[in-house]
Amino acid sequence: MAISLRDVWLRLGGRHVLRGVTAELGGRSLIVGPNGSGKTVLLLTIAGAYKPERGSIEVGGRLSVVFQDPDLHFLAGTIKENAALWSKGRLTDAEIEKLAEELGVADLLGKSPWELSWGQRKAAAVLTALSSRPDVLLADELLEGLSPKLASRILRVIEESVKTVVLTSHSLYGGWRVYFMEEGVLYLGEAALGKLKEHGYLD
Repeated sequence: MAISLRDVWLRLGGRHVLRGVTAELGGRSLIVGPNGSGKTVLLLTIAGAYKPERGSIEVGGRLSVVFQDPDLHFLAGTIKENAALWSKGRLTDAEIEKLAEELGVADLLGKSPWELSWGQRKAAAVLTALSSRPDVLLADELLEGLSPKLASRILRVIEESVKTVVLTSHSLYGGWRVYFMEEGVLYLGEAALGKLKEHGYLD
């Protein structure tokens, strides 16, 4: 598996926000759960933004992140220039343009992120993250603020181009392995299924 989590505990603000998280994440992994359950913190911990007080995290391959706030993806200049910064030479200008076309954001390449709508910045953030050619992609509320058509297009490109994707969401997607998170605990398998039913995700 691309991501191995072993008994990961993290305390923030005097309370445990991750509680013994243990899982092997590979392929298409979807983490759902209520607001404040620890989904975002888990992704940031996997990415290295937080250091767990206990446990271990191993990531196989190059990792990239789509942050919930798209503005974290942009430093200055145009969308294309920001994508080139994230790429660090892994994609040529022509390859960035091709990726932007596939994602449906080619018309945004010459624009400043600060003149775009929230949804446009969200889509452009995906372009920057994929420009680093990741083996593993962590995406926090990836499709929030996107039109159904654009969301479907972006999700398809990600599924086709990245080996391992871990996505947090409040919705379910077919073909994804689903985990449930609540109060810092990650549930999988039958336990996750029970939580999905308990919280109204399934009939």
